Amino acid sequence: MDPHESGKHLIKLNIRSGSAVIHVTVLDANDNAPVFDQAVYKANLPENSNLNTLVVIVSATDADEGVNGEVSYEFNRITERAKRVFSLDSKTGEIKVTGMLDFETNSKYEMRIEAKDGYGLSSDAKVMIDITDVNDNAPVIYIKSLMNPGTRFRIEGAHDADIGKNSVQRYSLQKNDNFILMVDANNVELVLEHKLDRETQQEINLPLTAVDGGSPQRSSTVMIHVTVLDANDNAPVFSQAVYKASIPENSPLNTVVVRVSATDADEGVNGEVSYDFGHVSDIDEKVFSIDFKTGEIRVIGTTDFEKKNAFELPVIANDGLGLSSSAKVYIALTDENDNAPVVYLKSLSNPIPENAPTGTEVGIINVFRQGIRSRRAARCGFIADSRRWW
Repeated sequence: MDPHESGKHLIKLNIRSGSAVIHVTVLDANDNAPVFDQAVYKANLPENSNLNTLVVIVSATDADEGVNGEVSYEFNRITERAKRVFSLDSKTGEIKVTGMLDFETNSKYEMRIEAKDGYGLSSDAKVMIDITDVNDNAPVIYIKSLMNPGTRFRIEGAHDADIGKNSVQRYSLQKNDNFILMVDANNVELVLEHKLDRETQQEINLPLTAVDGGSPQRSSTVMIHVTVLDANDNAPVFSQAVYKASIPENSPLNTVVVRVSATDADEGVNGEVSYDFGHVSDIDEKVFSIDFKTGEIRVIGTTDFEKKNAFELPVIANDGLGLSSSAKVYIALTDENDNAPVVYLKSLSNPIPENAPTGTEVGIINVFRQGIRSRRAARCGFIADSRRWW
């Protein structure tokens, strides 16, 4: 017996001595799953729809009664992206917007909705949501700063549902320093009039207005974003044309003498600066090194004032694509007292008469000193029998 066809039955029972009527009530059993009124639900929704916007209502019924016929809804198969932008009311079946919709990011959503009764029987249906495009993105143009004047950039023309003179009749571009507007039939083009410089201006916004010929006259304006891309049009520039430094002779190895520095107004690889020596002698290369990243010049060999007391080193700064500039580094060595005097005797023996007066010259001694300190006087004396006479 099916309680959904008739919940009660009358049975007439005949017996020998009379008759009786028996009332039979058929109780419900959970033998029916919920049934959706549609196998597939389809909806269209404009991007940028407000939060809590109703998208669609799914609906399922269950022939059972009581808790057996109570239907609830939940997402069955749904992507994480869809979960972030849609919600489902478990009781009403309403699907609403709970996140930001963007046609350019995702234009279609597909999900399965499951309807369950109170004791677990279920069925499902498919929901397909198409996101329609809204004109919420201004045209974007990317231009390298080395592009020559006269270069053209085509822009999609405006659409007007009207026809004839009521349709778009003209365009106007706000006056600016770099672009003019050229309109030929259905072609709308920006023409580069003056060369761009990314280091001066990286972004340009150009209001473009389309005007129809109707009465009253109507217009629409879109902002064109121009991004000026970098070109390798700047060489590195040193902070100084000439660097001067001085260090003592015999400075320890790895001593930092001076640091050269150059900057490049370009960006990315175009603005990456590295350093190197220009033409230097083999001797100088064995005394000094330059770090190609930091520009630090260090001591890597012996510095001897008496052999060479001044160095002139040309340095070069290169960017990532070959533009370069140069500077000069002058390094002076300061003298250290690292050499003992050398005595040369012109006379090794010389007879003198007895009773020679005090102050009589008896010999000449030549003393040689290396280095700048040789200009200073040297003291000489005799040492004999642990006594010194001057």
